[in-house]
Amino acid sequence: MKRLATPFFWLLIFGLARVASADLPADVRAVLARAKERLGAEGRRTILFLDEIHRFNKAQQDALLPAVESGLLMLIGATTENPSFELNNALLSRARTYVLRRLEPSDLRRLLESHPGSVFSLDLDGRYTNVYKTTALTGYAPEELVGRHHSELLIPEDRERVGEEFAAIVRGEPRVLETTILTRDGERIPASVTVIPVVARGRIVGVHGITQDISARKRVEHELRASELRYRSLFESSTDGILLTTPDGSIQAANPAACSILGRTEEEIVRLNRGELVDGEDALALERLAAERARARRARGEGWMNGADGGTARGE
Repeated sequence: MKRLATPFFWLLIFGLARVASADLPADVRAVLARAKERLGAEGRRTILFLDEIHRFNKAQQDALLPAVESGLLMLIGATTENPSFELNNALLSRARTYVLRRLEPSDLRRLLESHPGSVFSLDLDGRYTNVYKTTALTGYAPEELVGRHHSELLIPEDRERVGEEFAAIVRGEPRVLETTILTRDGERIPASVTVIPVVARGRIVGVHGITQDISARKRVEHELRASELRYRSLFESSTDGILLTTPDGSIQAANPAACSILGRTEEEIVRLNRGELVDGEDALALERLAAERARARRARGEGWMNGADGGTARGE
């Protein structure tokens, strides 16, 4: 998931009293104060989402105007009321209004058809009642699966585990699980399945789910594990002492060569900060080196490191 570069705050305004005071609620004032600090220190604006914004009285809406006009806040408001009646003209004139309409069945159908995964419904016995877009994933046409039990598409070794998960789902517990699907041709495809219970009139009547092929993700995970194993092999077998450290100076790992050079076990080394392994001017040089590494993503230097027995070793 892509992270927002702009800080985001979502405040619920349920139960806010319509008072005549222009004072904003404490949580909104706190967001404004933090937004000012952030804009001054980092040059970044803040997104403020106000749900039920119509619960703000006119004076309180006026109090938001300076922050909106100055660019301190990017204000997003949601309301179930007509904004022309519930928002004052000054705030409304600086806003762009979007009307969210109820989705029609045809909209939902297009949404299902455009989804990259297979969308399905099961009854409480675990049999398919509706299936969309299964052919590409399983080789079966949707009408071939209706009435069949979902376990028929699972590899035998996964059926008991998935059956236990299904029992939890029909008790009202949504699940996201991984399994392996058997296609019509007998091919095994790793899949992620998201399943939620369907509730009608207060009781669970079935489940809805989405199945997605995760073959590509599994290949990437396998390649990463292989890469980590290769790196670990190089780390462990290197004749040079290697320490893995974090920006704050804590030591995460030490290879056997480093342990031998420093006369300490790895457990002893990781309890230390890298600054504890050097003295005097070398300690200052090490901190400058770390700052250069953070700025330019690489740095190189030399210094003397302290061993457990009082001896020293020249390090790079």
